Amino acid sequence: MDHQGKKMDKPIAKMTQESAIRFCDFSAESKSDWSEFVAKCDEAWLEHLPEFIEALSKARGTVDKSFSIRVGDVLAGVCILQFEKDLGGRILSGPGPALLPEYKTKRVLSTLESELLRRAATSRCCAIRFVMHPCAPAMWRTRLVDSYLSEFGFAYGIRGTTPDYEGGYHSVSDLGRSVDEIFRSFNNGHRGKVRKCEKLNVMVKQVDRTNINDDYWSDFLSVYQSTSARRGFFAHGAERLSFLRQQLEQGRYLLFNSYFDSKICASILLEAFKNSAYYHTAGANESALSTGAMVHLHFEAMKKLKQDGFKFYCLGPNISSVRNSDSGSIGAFKGQLGNERWDLLRGERILERRKYYAMVMLPKVCIAMMPEFWSLAISARKRVLHIVRRFRSLSSPAVDLSATSGVK
Repeated sequence: MDHQGKKMDKPIAKMTQESAIRFCDFSAESKSDWSEFVAKCDEAWLEHLPEFIEALSKARGTVDKSFSIRVGDVLAGVCILQFEKDLGGRILSGPGPALLPEYKTKRVLSTLESELLRRAATSRCCAIRFVMHPCAPAMWRTRLVDSYLSEFGFAYGIRGTTPDYEGGYHSVSDLGRSVDEIFRSFNNGHRGKVRKCEKLNVMVKQVDRTNINDDYWSDFLSVYQSTSARRGFFAHGAERLSFLRQQLEQGRYLLFNSYFDSKICASILLEAFKNSAYYHTAGANESALSTGAMVHLHFEAMKKLKQDGFKFYCLGPNISSVRNSDSGSIGAFKGQLGNERWDLLRGERILERRKYYAMVMLPKVCIAMMPEFWSLAISARKRVLHIVRRFRSLSSPAVDLSATSGVK
């Protein structure tokens, strides 16, 4: 009772709930409860959904280590992690936790940190990595110092193919601005490309769950695969593409196709969830490169999403340490289309330093000291990809596009 003799039911109930914090493996958790949690939690994004967790594990060949956080009988949070290898080192890696705001107490966070360390030790991992999504509503404009990375003592950035931590930012367009303000935020060259495409009558078609068909999907695949071959990137396999189309059919993705003289020239596939859009995959052929259609396509997508009530259009990360690579040039291009820079919420916590330095750092130091070898490996990969695609085209003259309409 308080000093006036009244009962204090709510604080007592909260204390009782916090005294029973438990963790449940993803495989043993109710998938319907998990999905309902993701829908209502402002820290959760598509990658926190059960089907995305399962698809990611299958696509990357990793072992899922995700778990739920229950406080009493309430599903208060989830934590998405995969067990994977970084060169010779074992890593727990993923988007990390998403919690309901009322359960982000010191005790819950402290218990969660202890559980993360326990699971990493059980899996014999030398580090834990979080790569957090910027588009969940609670993460909009979140600074690194206000994130779970700072809460749990993580370093800023993760290591890619070099020993350096890769910092950077997400390029974001605020769709709360007027269409004219969005256009004027582009540089002179990009504004000129938009005007050029308008004069050439380049048309943009929005494809969603209401109008998706094999023709639109085939158009997307043609420019996506063309781009992968040109740049030497590994393209998604048939099963992964099938999953992406299924998400488009369920309304979680949006596709924008650009047509010049009625022929496909560029395409953008976007994650679309909780009033934000995130650049996932794109493609452009030679026609798009000559007309500047990709800039025009992004601009038209921003206009249409703004009309539909979306708040932000995230073009993805721009990482300064890879600026001289193909990935860096793509990031720089997208960085010119946004008017805001959001912290790149990714980092790692090293748990066993000797093992980490020997199995993860040392190989990356060797790669960094032999840039010619690394360039040779990339060139060889491009040649192998070209040969494989050539062989597939000769051995499979007919492609059944309807096979991509669902997940096997």
